Amino acid sequence: MRRRTAMIGAAFIPIAISTSQLALSAPDKYPKYPIRLVTAYAPGGTTDILARLLAPKMTKELGVSVIVENRAGGNTIIGTAYVAHASPDGYTLLLASNSHVILPAMMRLPYDPLADFTPIATISSTEQVLVLNPAFPARNLSEFIAYAKAHPGELNYASSGTGNVTQLASEMFNLATGAHARQVNYKGTGPAIIDVIAGRVQMNFSPIIAVLPYIKQGQLRAIGVSGKKRFRELPNVPTFTESGYPSFDVRAWYGLLGPAGMPQPVVGKLAATINKILAQPDIRAKLAQQGSDPFISTRAGFSKQIATELALYKRVVKDAHIKTGG
Repeated sequence: MRRRTAMIGAAFIPIAISTSQLALSAPDKYPKYPIRLVTAYAPGGTTDILARLLAPKMTKELGVSVIVENRAGGNTIIGTAYVAHASPDGYTLLLASNSHVILPAMMRLPYDPLADFTPIATISSTEQVLVLNPAFPARNLSEFIAYAKAHPGELNYASSGTGNVTQLASEMFNLATGAHARQVNYKGTGPAIIDVIAGRVQMNFSPIIAVLPYIKQGQLRAIGVSGKKRFRELPNVPTFTESGYPSFDVRAWYGLLGPAGMPQPVVGKLAATINKILAQPDIRAKLAQQGSDPFISTRAGFSKQIATELALYKRVVKDAHIKTGG
Protein backbone atom coordinates (compact mmCIF):
# COMPACT_ATOMS: atom_id res chain seq x y z
CA MET A 1 0.00 0.00 0.00
CA ARG A 2 2.80 2.39 0.90
CA ARG A 3 4.57 1.61 -2.34
CA ARG A 4 1.38 2.21 -4.32
CA THR A 5 0.77 5.51 -2.50
CA ALA A 6 4.32 6.60 -3.19
CA MET A 7 3.93 5.73 -6.88
CA ILE A 8 0.67 7.67 -7.09
CA GLY A 9 2.30 10.66 -5.38
CA ALA A 10 5.28 10.46 -7.71
CA ALA A 11 2.98 10.37 -10.69
CA PHE A 12 1.69 13.81 -9.75
CA ILE A 13 5.17 15.41 -9.65
CA PRO A 14 5.62 15.92 -13.40
CA ILE A 15 2.03 17.09 -13.64
CA ALA A 16 2.71 19.75 -10.99
CA ILE A 17 5.90 20.85 -12.74
CA SER A 18 4.11 21.02 -16.07
CA THR A 19 1.34 23.12 -14.55
CA SER A 20 3.94 25.47 -13.07
CA GLN A 21 5.63 25.84 -16.43
CA LEU A 22 2.32 26.56 -18.11
CA ALA A 23 1.55 29.22 -15.53
CA LEU A 24 4.95 30.79 -16.14
CA SER A 25 4.51 30.89 -19.88
CA ALA A 26 0.91 32.05 -19.94
CA PRO A 27 0.88 35.80 -20.68
CA ASP A 28 -2.28 36.38 -18.66
CA LYS A 29 -0.60 34.89 -15.57
CA TYR A 30 2.53 37.06 -15.81
CA PRO A 31 3.55 38.97 -13.83
CA LYS A 32 2.54 37.99 -10.32
CA TYR A 33 5.51 39.41 -8.40
CA PRO A 34 7.66 42.57 -8.41
CA ILE A 35 10.11 42.87 -11.30
CA ARG A 36 13.72 43.98 -10.90
CA LEU A 37 14.93 46.34 -13.63
CA VAL A 38 18.72 46.18 -13.37
CA THR A 39 21.03 48.88 -14.63
CA ALA A 40 24.74 48.09 -14.62
CA TYR A 41 25.65 51.71 -13.83
CA ALA A 42 25.75 53.97 -10.80
CA PRO A 43 22.78 56.25 -9.98
CA GLY A 44 22.58 59.51 -11.90
CA GLY A 45 23.79 58.21 -15.25
CA THR A 46 21.90 57.87 -18.50
CA THR A 47 20.63 54.33 -18.08
CA ASP A 48 19.61 55.07 -14.48
CA ILE A 49 17.63 58.15 -15.58
CA LEU A 50 15.93 56.16 -18.33
CA ALA A 51 15.19 53.23 -15.99
CA ARG A 52 13.52 55.54 -13.47
CA LEU A 53 11.48 57.10 -16.26
CA LEU A 54 10.24 53.70 -17.42
CA ALA A 55 9.75 51.92 -14.08
CA PRO A 56 6.58 53.73 -12.93
CA LYS A 57 5.05 53.36 -16.39
CA MET A 58 5.83 49.64 -16.43
CA THR A 59 4.40 49.32 -12.93
CA LYS A 60 1.14 50.86 -14.08
CA GLU A 61 0.88 48.75 -17.24
CA LEU A 62 1.92 45.42 -15.69
CA GLY A 63 0.15 45.77 -12.35
CA VAL A 64 3.18 44.90 -10.20
CA SER A 65 6.03 47.00 -8.85
CA VAL A 66 9.00 47.44 -11.19
CA ILE A 67 12.00 48.26 -9.02
CA VAL A 68 15.18 49.85 -10.41
CA GLU A 69 18.27 48.11 -9.08
CA ASN A 70 21.73 49.63 -9.64
CA ARG A 71 24.47 46.99 -9.88
CA ALA A 72 27.45 49.07 -10.97
CA GLY A 73 31.06 48.01 -11.27
CA GLY A 74 33.41 45.97 -13.41
CA ASN A 75 32.70 48.04 -16.54
CA THR A 76 29.05 46.92 -16.44
CA ILE A 77 30.08 43.26 -16.15
CA ILE A 78 28.74 42.82 -12.60
CA GLY A 79 25.18 43.90 -13.36
CA THR A 80 25.10 42.28 -16.80
CA ALA A 81 26.40 38.94 -15.54
CA TYR A 82 23.87 39.06 -12.70
CA VAL A 83 21.02 39.18 -15.20
CA ALA A 84 22.64 36.60 -17.50
CA HIS A 85 22.66 34.09 -14.63
CA ALA A 86 19.21 34.95 -13.27
CA SER A 87 16.16 32.74 -13.66
CA PRO A 88 14.58 33.29 -17.10
CA ASP A 89 11.15 33.89 -15.61
CA GLY A 90 10.77 37.55 -16.57
CA TYR A 91 11.32 38.93 -13.06
CA THR A 92 14.94 40.06 -13.58
CA LEU A 93 15.56 42.33 -16.56
CA LEU A 94 18.48 44.43 -17.81
CA LEU A 95 18.29 47.94 -19.20
CA ALA A 96 21.27 47.69 -21.54
CA SER A 97 23.06 50.18 -23.75
CA ASN A 98 25.27 49.58 -26.76
CA SER A 99 28.09 48.94 -24.30
CA HIS A 100 26.61 45.46 -24.46
CA VAL A 101 28.03 45.10 -27.98
CA ILE A 102 31.14 47.27 -27.56
CA LEU A 103 32.65 45.60 -24.48
CA PRO A 104 32.97 42.13 -26.07
CA ALA A 105 35.29 43.67 -28.69
CA MET A 106 37.63 44.78 -25.91
CA MET A 107 37.82 41.98 -23.36
CA ARG A 108 36.77 38.48 -22.42
CA LEU A 109 33.49 38.32 -20.55
CA PRO A 110 31.87 35.79 -18.18
CA TYR A 111 28.85 35.67 -20.48
CA ASP A 112 28.00 35.58 -24.17
CA PRO A 113 26.27 38.83 -25.26
CA LEU A 114 24.11 36.88 -27.70
CA ALA A 115 23.63 33.35 -26.39
CA ASP A 116 23.10 34.27 -22.72
CA PHE A 117 20.38 36.88 -23.27
CA THR A 118 16.88 37.29 -24.64
CA PRO A 119 16.43 40.54 -26.60
CA ILE A 120 13.05 41.96 -25.59
CA ALA A 121 12.65 45.51 -26.90
CA THR A 122 14.59 48.54 -28.04
CA ILE A 123 13.74 51.72 -26.10
CA SER A 124 15.54 54.87 -27.17
CA SER A 125 18.60 56.32 -28.86
CA THR A 126 20.47 59.56 -28.26
CA GLU A 127 23.28 61.63 -29.73
CA GLN A 128 26.58 62.23 -27.97
CA VAL A 129 27.65 65.69 -26.85
CA LEU A 130 31.19 66.79 -26.03
CA VAL A 131 31.30 68.82 -22.81
CA LEU A 132 34.12 70.65 -21.04
CA ASN A 133 34.60 72.21 -17.66
CA PRO A 134 33.59 75.90 -18.13
CA ALA A 135 36.99 77.07 -16.87
CA PHE A 136 38.78 75.34 -19.73
CA PRO A 137 40.36 77.96 -22.04
CA ALA A 138 38.79 76.64 -25.26
CA ARG A 139 35.42 78.20 -26.11
CA ASN A 140 34.54 76.03 -29.12
CA LEU A 141 35.53 72.82 -30.89
CA SER A 142 38.22 74.29 -33.13
CA GLU A 143 39.91 76.01 -30.16
CA PHE A 144 39.72 72.78 -28.15
CA ILE A 145 41.33 70.71 -30.91
CA ALA A 146 44.06 73.31 -31.36
CA TYR A 147 44.74 73.26 -27.61
CA ALA A 148 44.83 69.45 -27.55
CA LYS A 149 47.32 69.31 -30.42
CA ALA A 150 49.52 71.95 -28.74
CA HIS A 151 49.48 70.00 -25.46
CA PRO A 152 49.75 66.33 -26.48
CA GLY A 153 49.09 63.85 -23.69
CA GLU A 154 48.01 66.52 -21.20
CA LEU A 155 44.24 66.14 -21.55
CA ASN A 156 42.09 63.50 -19.90
CA TYR A 157 38.60 62.38 -20.81
CA ALA A 158 36.10 60.96 -18.34
CA SER A 159 34.78 57.59 -19.50
CA SER A 160 31.70 55.86 -18.10
CA GLY A 161 33.60 52.58 -18.28
CA THR A 162 35.80 50.56 -20.58
CA GLY A 163 33.72 49.39 -23.51
CA ASN A 164 31.18 52.15 -22.99
CA VAL A 165 30.01 54.27 -25.90
CA THR A 166 31.59 57.29 -24.16
CA GLN A 167 35.01 55.64 -24.42
CA LEU A 168 34.45 54.65 -28.01
CA ALA A 169 33.36 58.20 -28.90
CA SER A 170 36.43 59.66 -27.16
CA GLU A 171 38.85 57.30 -28.89
CA MET A 172 37.22 57.94 -32.28
CA PHE A 173 37.56 61.67 -31.55
CA ASN A 174 41.26 61.14 -30.78
CA LEU A 175 41.65 59.27 -34.05
CA ALA A 176 39.82 61.92 -36.10
CA THR A 177 41.49 64.98 -34.57
CA GLY A 178 44.83 63.85 -33.17
CA ALA A 179 43.81 65.04 -29.70
CA HIS A 180 45.49 62.15 -27.80
CA ALA A 181 43.36 62.60 -24.67
CA ARG A 182 43.78 59.85 -22.09
CA GLN A 183 41.03 57.83 -20.44
CA VAL A 184 39.98 58.20 -16.80
CA ASN A 185 37.54 55.41 -15.98
CA TYR A 186 34.40 55.76 -13.83
CA LYS A 187 31.53 53.50 -12.75
CA GLY A 188 28.95 55.26 -14.88
CA THR A 189 28.08 58.61 -16.41
CA GLY A 190 27.05 60.22 -13.12
CA PRO A 191 30.46 60.02 -11.38
CA ALA A 192 32.22 60.94 -14.63
CA ILE A 193 30.20 64.13 -15.00
CA ILE A 194 30.81 65.12 -11.39
CA ASP A 195 34.58 65.10 -11.94
CA VAL A 196 34.32 67.16 -15.14
CA ILE A 197 32.24 69.74 -13.28
CA ALA A 198 34.82 69.72 -10.46
CA GLY A 199 37.66 70.29 -12.96
CA ARG A 200 39.48 67.05 -12.17
CA VAL A 201 38.99 65.88 -15.78
CA GLN A 202 38.79 68.21 -18.78
CA MET A 203 36.32 66.56 -21.17
CA ASN A 204 33.55 64.02 -21.50
CA PHE A 205 31.42 62.56 -24.27
CA SER A 206 27.98 61.86 -22.90
CA PRO A 207 24.45 61.15 -24.06
CA ILE A 208 22.59 64.46 -24.00
CA ILE A 209 20.06 63.16 -21.48
CA ALA A 210 22.72 62.99 -18.75
CA VAL A 211 24.34 66.43 -19.15
CA LEU A 212 21.61 68.76 -20.45
CA PRO A 213 20.65 70.14 -16.99
CA TYR A 214 24.30 70.93 -16.20
CA ILE A 215 24.79 72.64 -19.57
CA LYS A 216 21.73 74.82 -19.01
CA GLN A 217 22.94 75.71 -15.50
CA GLY A 218 26.39 76.71 -16.80
CA GLN A 219 28.20 73.91 -14.98
CA LEU A 220 29.36 72.35 -18.25
CA ARG A 221 30.17 73.84 -21.66
CA ALA A 222 28.95 71.94 -24.74
CA ILE A 223 31.11 72.40 -27.84
CA GLY A 224 29.94 69.69 -30.26
CA VAL A 225 27.11 67.22 -30.83
CA SER A 226 26.91 64.13 -33.03
CA GLY A 227 24.18 63.61 -35.58
CA LYS A 228 23.06 65.30 -38.77
CA LYS A 229 21.38 68.32 -37.17
CA ARG A 230 21.72 70.50 -34.09
CA PHE A 231 19.85 69.50 -30.97
CA ARG A 232 16.79 71.72 -30.48
CA GLU A 233 17.58 72.35 -26.80
CA LEU A 234 21.16 73.41 -27.67
CA PRO A 235 20.71 75.50 -30.82
CA ASN A 236 24.09 77.24 -30.47
CA VAL A 237 26.09 73.99 -30.30
CA PRO A 238 27.25 72.91 -33.79
CA THR A 239 27.37 69.33 -35.00
CA PHE A 240 30.72 67.69 -35.65
CA THR A 241 29.77 67.61 -39.33
CA GLU A 242 29.40 71.40 -39.34
CA SER A 243 32.77 71.69 -37.65
CA GLY A 244 34.51 69.66 -40.34
CA TYR A 245 34.30 66.10 -38.96
CA PRO A 246 31.50 64.39 -40.92
CA SER A 247 32.81 60.90 -40.16
CA PHE A 248 32.27 61.37 -36.43
CA ASP A 249 28.77 60.09 -35.77
CA VAL A 250 28.23 58.06 -32.60
CA ARG A 251 24.80 57.39 -31.13
CA ALA A 252 23.94 55.52 -27.96
CA TRP A 253 20.96 53.15 -27.86
CA TYR A 254 19.14 51.51 -24.99
CA GLY A 255 17.14 48.31 -24.89
CA LEU A 256 15.58 45.72 -22.60
CA LEU A 257 17.21 42.31 -22.24
CA GLY A 258 16.45 39.26 -20.13
CA PRO A 259 18.24 35.98 -19.43
CA ALA A 260 18.33 33.42 -22.22
CA GLY A 261 15.42 30.99 -22.35
CA MET A 262 12.58 33.32 -21.36
CA PRO A 263 9.11 32.03 -22.39
CA GLN A 264 8.03 33.75 -25.60
CA PRO A 265 4.61 34.81 -24.22
CA VAL A 266 6.40 36.63 -21.39
CA VAL A 267 8.82 38.25 -23.83
CA GLY A 268 5.92 39.28 -26.01
CA LYS A 269 4.03 40.83 -23.12
CA LEU A 270 7.07 42.84 -22.02
CA ALA A 271 7.80 43.98 -25.59
CA ALA A 272 4.19 45.08 -26.10
CA THR A 273 4.31 46.95 -22.78
CA ILE A 274 7.47 48.85 -23.75
CA ASN A 275 6.07 49.75 -27.17
CA LYS A 276 2.84 50.97 -25.57
CA ILE A 277 4.79 53.15 -23.15
CA LEU A 278 6.93 54.61 -25.95
CA ALA A 279 3.77 55.63 -27.79
CA GLN A 280 2.54 57.74 -24.88
CA PRO A 281 2.84 61.51 -25.55
CA ASP A 282 4.28 62.37 -22.14
CA ILE A 283 7.06 59.79 -22.49
CA ARG A 284 7.90 60.97 -26.00
CA ALA A 285 7.99 64.56 -24.74
CA LYS A 286 10.29 63.68 -21.82
CA LEU A 287 12.63 61.74 -24.10
CA ALA A 288 12.74 64.67 -26.51
CA GLN A 289 13.52 67.12 -23.70
CA GLN A 290 16.45 64.90 -22.71
CA GLY A 291 17.85 64.55 -26.21
CA SER A 292 16.52 61.06 -26.90
CA ASP A 293 14.26 59.59 -29.56
CA PRO A 294 11.96 56.58 -29.12
CA PHE A 295 13.61 53.59 -30.76
CA ILE A 296 11.02 50.97 -31.68
CA SER A 297 12.07 47.77 -33.41
CA THR A 298 10.91 44.16 -33.64
CA ARG A 299 12.48 41.51 -31.43
CA ALA A 300 14.01 39.95 -34.55
CA GLY A 301 15.33 43.36 -35.55
CA PHE A 302 16.84 43.90 -32.10
CA SER A 303 18.57 40.49 -32.24
CA LYS A 304 19.98 41.28 -35.69
CA GLN A 305 21.17 44.70 -34.53
CA ILE A 306 23.08 43.17 -31.62
CA ALA A 307 24.78 40.63 -33.91
CA THR A 308 25.60 43.26 -36.54
CA GLU A 309 27.06 45.74 -34.05
CA LEU A 310 29.13 43.06 -32.34
CA ALA A 311 30.95 42.57 -35.64
CA LEU A 312 31.08 46.32 -36.36
CA TYR A 313 32.70 47.32 -33.09
CA LYS A 314 35.31 44.62 -33.32
CA ARG A 315 36.46 46.30 -36.53
CA VAL A 316 36.28 49.79 -34.98
CA VAL A 317 38.35 48.77 -31.95
CA LYS A 318 40.97 47.23 -34.25
CA ASP A 319 41.09 50.16 -36.69
CA ALA A 320 41.29 52.76 -33.90
CA HIS A 321 43.99 50.75 -32.08
CA ILE A 322 41.98 50.88 -28.88
CA LYS A 323 43.71 49.01 -26.09
CA THR A 324 41.95 45.78 -25.18
CA GLY A 325 42.33 43.43 -22.27
CA GLY A 326 41.33 40.02 -20.98
